[in-house]
Amino acid sequence: KSADFFTKSLNMRLKTLPEDHTDIAHAYNNMGTSCRAHSEFDKALDFYRKSIAIDFKNYGENHPNVAGVYGNMGVVFMDKGDLTNAHDMLSKGLKILLKTMGEDQQGVSMTLSNLGIVNYNLGKFDAALEFYRRSLAIDIKIIGEDNPILAYTYDQIGFILNTKGEFEEAMAYHQKGLLIRKTKLDNGHPEIAHSYNSIGMTLNKKGDHNKALEYFNLALDIRIKCFTEIHLEVADTYSNIGTTYFNLNDGNLALKHYGQALQIYTHLLGNETISVANTYCNIALVFDHYRNLEHALDFYKKCLDIELVVFGLEHPSTKETMANVMRISKEIDKDIDLPDWIKN
Repeated sequence: KSADFFTKSLNMRLKTLPEDHTDIAHAYNNMGTSCRAHSEFDKALDFYRKSIAIDFKNYGENHPNVAGVYGNMGVVFMDKGDLTNAHDMLSKGLKILLKTMGEDQQGVSMTLSNLGIVNYNLGKFDAALEFYRRSLAIDIKIIGEDNPILAYTYDQIGFILNTKGEFEEAMAYHQKGLLIRKTKLDNGHPEIAHSYNSIGMTLNKKGDHNKALEYFNLALDIRIKCFTEIHLEVADTYSNIGTTYFNLNDGNLALKHYGQALQIYTHLLGNETISVANTYCNIALVFDHYRNLEHALDFYKKCLDIELVVFGLEHPSTKETMANVMRISKEIDKDIDLPDWIKN
């Protein structure tokens, strides 16, 4: 319904206003946001590019409206797994916002948070932590200490601390987030599911896999009710459940849940994104563990193909996947088709 409304609004404005009118830029921006909500990421980018071109004409390059569209484009590139363009768009938006509006405002906080996500996915954990803490400090000033928005940032800081092996501190941040959400939101709210998922991930890292599974299933139930089955957050939860079953030495259930996640990721994002690569790697790890090396090699190679494009050769994840490809190919004495510049 919202897509129909925005389409009618755009068509009406195109008929009655000059093509470079600011209201048309606004309508294009709304269409981009609608397309993103329906996972039509390329269409969203097309609309955002039309919007920003008009804003350039009317406002110049250093205007909050331009920064907003850069931010929207950055988020779509994040959805697509294109971290380089995501970082570029978000950085441009942040620079404009800081120049025109100062640091203590919501748009800056949101952009800092998104840059935290991008840097985390790029493996730059300390940089990600700095962005999130800057975002958190701004939000506390603007909205206070008990707003549910803060819970998201607490969770993201917790994720990074998890990665750094600081599990107790990570759990403390996740519990802060859950307490805020339970105080302010209904029990079936998707943000509650986000907290359950975060706590499950920390419990997995700590080795408490059965307790982690309980939290992941709580998250899954809420997300399916809120979003239906075909949604990225549902896929993320299936992936986490798969990892938990793998940790519990149940390879069949691990593969089942990884397969459910992969089906959703490829349906919504296509075949060449980080989420798909990570799922290929997870499936490979299961086959590798149970010594089904032919299948393991196949999925490691699928993961490597994506990582080389998205991350490049020097990224830690790419290097790790490449090492697994070379190890198994040598072990089963099978030639692999890799470019010479990689072999050398």
